[in-house]
Amino acid sequence: MRFKLLAILTLSLAALGLEWMAGCTKRFSPVVPTNLPGSSVPNSTPTPTQTATTTPTGTYVPPHQTPTVSVPPTGIYIVAGTSNSFSTVVDLAVNGAPETTATITLTTPSGTLSVPYFSGNPPSSLAPYFTNAGANLPGSYYQAGGVYTLTVATSLGTVSASVTAPGGGVSFAPDGSQVSWAVEGDEDYVTVTRASPYATTYQSFNTFEDASSPWPIPGSAYPTTGCNYYLGLYAQTTLYNIPGTQAGSRWGITQVTTDTISQ
Repeated sequence: MRFKLLAILTLSLAALGLEWMAGCTKRFSPVVPTNLPGSSVPNSTPTPTQTATTTPTGTYVPPHQTPTVSVPPTGIYIVAGTSNSFSTVVDLAVNGAPETTATITLTTPSGTLSVPYFSGNPPSSLAPYFTNAGANLPGSYYQAGGVYTLTVATSLGTVSASVTAPGGGVSFAPDGSQVSWAVEGDEDYVTVTRASPYATTYQSFNTFEDASSPWPIPGSAYPTTGCNYYLGLYAQTTLYNIPGTQAGSRWGITQVTTDTISQ
C-alpha cells in the first residue's frame, strides 16, 4: 500500500468551530448503499446537492497513515506537504543529516512563495521548513487544477517537481449521502466524525485506497440521530518520484473541505 502524505513537522490543528450537541438517539436501521464505488458509480439517483464552501482550515491537516521514516545516508531526501490552508511544510535531509541552509520555493498559480527554515522546531534527522504566507498572495493560493512547483536548492544540488492540485467544485448532499468534486487526486478520501460523543464513524480509506467522485457515504456512517456530524473530503495527490531525490521522498498536495450534517 502506498504511504499517504506525511508531515514530520508537528503543527497544531486549529479549532474548526465544532458545535457539541447532546441527546443523540441510536439509529435502528442505517441505510447502506448496495454498490459502493470501485469500478462503477452507484446506480441510485443522486440526492440534490448543496455547494460546499471550501474555507481554509488554518492548518496543515496530517495524513491518516504515518510511515516509519528512515533517512537515507546519501543524497537529497524530502518529505513535503501543501494544503489549502495556505501552508507548505518541507522536511529535508542531505547526505543523511538535516540541512538548515537550503533555499526552498513554491510556485503557485498566484505567485511564488519562499518556504524558510523553521527555527522554532530544531531539526532531528530532518530539518523543518514551513510557511503559511499563501494567505498574502493575490488571488487564490489554492486552485484546483492548477500546477504547483516545489524547488529545493541544497548544498548537493537543486531538485524540482510539479503536481496538479486536486479538488474544486466540492458539493455535499444535504443528508450526507454523497460528496462530489471536480479534479480527481490519486489518494482522495472521505471521513465522517460525530460531534458528541466525539467519534470517527466512517473512513473511506479503510476499504478503498482512492475515493472517486461522486462518492456515496453509507447510512452506517451516521449511527445515531439528533446529532451533528462533520463530513470531510480530503482531495489529495502525492508525488512519490521526485527527480534527483532518494527513494522514499514524496510531496503531497491536499484540499480539505468540510460540511456539517445534522441527523
